[in-house]
Amino acid sequence: MTPWQRRLRAAIAIFGLAVAVAVVIAIRQPRSTPASPPGVDRVDPASALEGTSGQMFRLRGASLDVSVEYERLATYADGRQRFIGVRVQLPKRQGRDVVIAADEALVAGPDQSHIELTGHVDLQGSDGLRMAAGLAVYNKSDGVVDVKGPVTFARGRLSGSSVDATYREAEARIELHQQAVIRFAPERPEDPPLDITAGSAVFPRLEHYIQFEGGFRLVHGPRVLESAAATAFLTDDESRVQLLEMLGQARLSGLGDGPSAVRSMTARDVSLEFADDGRTLARANLSGDAVIDVAAGAGAGRQIAGGSMAFGLAPDGATVTSLTARDSVRLVLPGEAGGLSRTITAANLAATGAPDTGITAVVFSGDVVFREESAARGATPTSRIARSRTLDLAVAPGFGDVARAVFKGAVRFEDGRVRVAGAEAQYQVAAGVLDVVGADEATAQPPRIIDEQVTIDAQTIRLLLEGQRIQASTGVRSLLRPIGAGGDAAKRPSMLKADQAVYAASDSLDYDGTTHLAVYAGNARLWQGDTAIQGDRITLDGSTGNLTATGHARSTFMLDQQNRETAQIERVASIGTADDFLYEEASRRATYAGASRVSGPQGDLKAVTIELYLRPSGRELDRAEAYDQVELQVTDRKATGQRLTYVAAEERYLMRGAPVKIVGECRETEGRTLTFYKGVDTISVNGDDEIRTQTKGGPECWAPRK
Repeated sequence: MTPWQRRLRAAIAIFGLAVAVAVVIAIRQPRSTPASPPGVDRVDPASALEGTSGQMFRLRGASLDVSVEYERLATYADGRQRFIGVRVQLPKRQGRDVVIAADEALVAGPDQSHIELTGHVDLQGSDGLRMAAGLAVYNKSDGVVDVKGPVTFARGRLSGSSVDATYREAEARIELHQQAVIRFAPERPEDPPLDITAGSAVFPRLEHYIQFEGGFRLVHGPRVLESAAATAFLTDDESRVQLLEMLGQARLSGLGDGPSAVRSMTARDVSLEFADDGRTLARANLSGDAVIDVAAGAGAGRQIAGGSMAFGLAPDGATVTSLTARDSVRLVLPGEAGGLSRTITAANLAATGAPDTGITAVVFSGDVVFREESAARGATPTSRIARSRTLDLAVAPGFGDVARAVFKGAVRFEDGRVRVAGAEAQYQVAAGVLDVVGADEATAQPPRIIDEQVTIDAQTIRLLLEGQRIQASTGVRSLLRPIGAGGDAAKRPSMLKADQAVYAASDSLDYDGTTHLAVYAGNARLWQGDTAIQGDRITLDGSTGNLTATGHARSTFMLDQQNRETAQIERVASIGTADDFLYEEASRRATYAGASRVSGPQGDLKAVTIELYLRPSGRELDRAEAYDQVELQVTDRKATGQRLTYVAAEERYLMRGAPVKIVGECRETEGRTLTFYKGVDTISVNGDDEIRTQTKGGPECWAPRK
């Protein structure tokens, strides 16, 4: 940026000289006016007196102040003087000698205060300045010089032009009225020129600013600055530009392309502040529909929009180190190589960084909306949206990729059909992890996550976006919606009704939204109506319908059975405890392992391992199996053995062991196998030579049947 700033400063100084030197002081009567020699054509028959070539001088003390040479001179009765082929020398004007030449000069008015230079008006300065025009008029009474028609000027690498110009001597005010043009040729042939154009320009030198109207445009290679009008404010010595205000439809492009450099900007008005050297841009302020494009490393730029905006630059004049935007702020972060693109809207934005890194942090406040999208990967595109009161973005140095996003205040996050709510959420972008903590201030609701199948509340929730895996901890509560509520393909254990919700509580939860695998750990409990499963750890596999409880397992579910006496269906609780519990949906088998005990339709059953097989409805017992150290208490009987099979339809028990023993009220039966029925006194004993069958009893006791 610095070359065009330096050249603009030089252009302002040239404007002052180029127009000011057009002031021609009053020309006094010549010391002598030779008469026209006989036979010489007169300049104007109406003149009173004419003469040929001559010279006039005016001294200031002992020094020459003005020297006027001419080829012909005509003097009129009213005091006017007309010079043909005039040449005026003005020595020591602002430290330089100036020569003004013209085809004609007309001096008129009281005290010869009106001077007109016409025809090939040419000004040359000893410092290399040259200026040309068709007509220049000076009125000493008001101190105004008017240059009429096209005017051009040049000095070294500087050249320019305009149509009509005015210099007001008392105010030292320069006015270029139409089609103002300035060009700076490059120092090196391979460099581009710098061109400034405007409809008009005004330079009140005493007030140290220059104002461009009618369309301001500055072009220097790829850099283009445009606006309806512009004002450059100078230092008191006019050596540096302090501030450039671009007013109306301001546009700047091609400004820079390094990390965190502003590549382009647009706004209704733009104000550019410069460092003390007058060349390096230090700060910019944009008002009205402001939009800037900031470079981001080697990637696509970041577009920021807002009602107003301001940014500060590092000492290099290019790297943005601070940026604020207000009123309907919008930040667009394009995706890299087909990656996620992000759009953030908010009331306000504040970005910060360091000179060596550029922007590294961006803070949004007020009605924040964060959108994240990508092109479809396969058949499913990514679409996420988050809302919060504030948002802190950590970006890679140079306004690079987003590393972390922290949402605070009434956070709402949606990823497809997954919705998350909480007080604060931290999004680790590269890892695809969202951590949610804190109760919602408005509802006092702890963090909550909802998908098509489950609602989870907990003090801490982590969402792994890829695969929609959920990890929750501390005070976990969850609800599994009825199967089919969202077209879900998850399966449930048959003892749980598919058309009703399932509830669970635990210290932690790991849930896979793709496979519907839920693992509850720490004081885990899962229930639906009268059905409940407890354990140190519960696993519910939605892909198979299997359910596992490990560590202090306990189950309660209701089974239907027919009362043989009344033929009515009764609901009987089946309560089981064990070290571990496993229900397999494919076989509808519930297995209790390790110090197991199950009380239900089969009676009060204890064993190392117990298996319950359910009928297809999942609400009726088909049979029960028990293995090792079997104990059974049913009605008034107690049986022990190593293996038990119970068939619910017949209410028949088959027990095997070495030996099997059944003890009634007053009778004890032993054998290798025993078969008996609930509610029936008959026992079938099958012995062999190794195990003796025994029956003990009294007169009141029943007799065994062999």
